Amino acid sequence: MTAGQLFEQGGRSDAEIARLLGVSAQAVRNWHHAWSESGPEALFGHGIADAQCALANLAALTLDELTHAVRTGLRGIQHRPALLTVFLAHTGLEIHPAPT
Repeated sequence: MTAGQLFEQGGRSDAEIARLLGVSAQAVRNWHHAWSESGPEALFGHGIADAQCALANLAALTLDELTHAVRTGLRGIQHRPALLTVFLAHTGLEIHPAPT
């Protein structure tokens, strides 16, 4: 189950969702805030929440499998130019020059 699905279900605290997903409570608070402000698309389906949850699965991969996973992830970012802007928005950093 993803963070977005858990938010939609309701009835769980951010701390409980963090325990279920194996991530920090702060990460879930950030995701929940983004989700509350902009809806499910704020998490980009397989973006922020799902990617971090899947990160633990990379530990058991061979080098070739890890290389493939990283390339696939980078390709996903490449096809979502707004993704980096959203990530940076949560840090207060900006891209210079701004993307057009």
